[in-house]
Amino acid sequence: RSIVEISAGILFQGLRNQIYLLPRGGVTPTPVGFAVEELLNAYPDISAAEYLSEDQTVRFCCNNEAGTESLILLFNVRFLEWFTEGPYSFGIRAAAKANGRLYLLTTGNAVLRQLTTDTPSVFVPTAWRSTWAQSCASCTASRARNTTAGARLSR
Repeated sequence: RSIVEISAGILFQGLRNQIYLLPRGGVTPTPVGFAVEELLNAYPDISAAEYLSEDQTVRFCCNNEAGTESLILLFNVRFLEWFTEGPYSFGIRAAAKANGRLYLLTTGNAVLRQLTTDTPSVFVPTAWRSTWAQSCASCTASRARNTTAGARLSR
């Protein structure tokens, strides 16, 4: 449930708290989830992973061990940065994409649909942005910025 294909290769959860990229034609996976290790410790159960090509993000739907809370980890494929949405007070059973939007099935059997637009005055208080994901020790450039980017969900 944590495996997703992108243009660069395959992203997957290899260890409880790490996301890896297996490059196309490569044999050695590269860890890209250092920035989200602590979040994966708190929400270790990935129930779904989807690639949305429209905004070039991978969304990993993560639940806590009890399945009562969830968090969505977003990996921006273009800029190699992590974002989060949540935490939410429900678990996520499954996810799917259709017409450029993410759909979630919650543990309460509600279906949530990603909103594509927000009012300019809307603030998304649960967003977080990481530093760049680096796949080699010699790459030292990094940056961190606060952001309010993130998808909104509706019923």
